[in-house]
Amino acid sequence: MGELNIGGWLFMILGWGGIILFNLLCFRRLFRESGEKMVSPLDIESEIDRIEDEKEHPTKNISSKN
Repeated sequence: MGELNIGGWLFMILGWGGIILFNLLCFRRLFRESGEKMVSPLDIESEIDRIEDEKEHPTKNISSKN
């Protein structure tokens, strides 16, 4: 119960290497995503209002899409 043998060191290095590599890949993907998916709450509310207006007044033609 003392030191690690070669197999133990290899397993530990490969295990930690895999964990760190996976972590780096996830951070890379997270920080490289474009901001297009981020929507402000005000934009969401205005879109909901526009959809509700279309439901209430189906003959009204709303052509302005922000």
